[in-house]
Amino acid sequence: MTLGFCDTQPTATPDPKCPRTNPGAVAISEMAASVDKFSQAIIEAMATPPVLLPDSVHLSNAIKTAMCLESSWLTAVDLGTLIDILTNNISNADAYLAVEDSEDVCHAWVGKCLGSTIF
Repeated sequence: MTLGFCDTQPTATPDPKCPRTNPGAVAISEMAASVDKFSQAIIEAMATPPVLLPDSVHLSNAIKTAMCLESSWLTAVDLGTLIDILTNNISNADAYLAVEDSEDVCHAWVGKCLGSTIF
């Protein structure tokens, strides 16, 4: 016996272990995940920025550190010149505080700023 176009064949019961996915449901689920990621990115972008020290406090820390660490090998005149270099540009104070943990690098940086290689 042959079946025509409109005739149907008996269908098998779907396997409960292998759920069928509806393309519309999948699209909605993926869209919801995308909206969640976007929302999280907005929340992170709008978060309070980290607290930064004011330039005056940052500069004071750099000068105090220089006076403590560099006074053993710099003359008072050289130390005064270094303080002038730190106060003339906050970027110099940032750089000094960044290299102060490495004695060799710090000495090289200070020597370069002072225009000499005092060690």
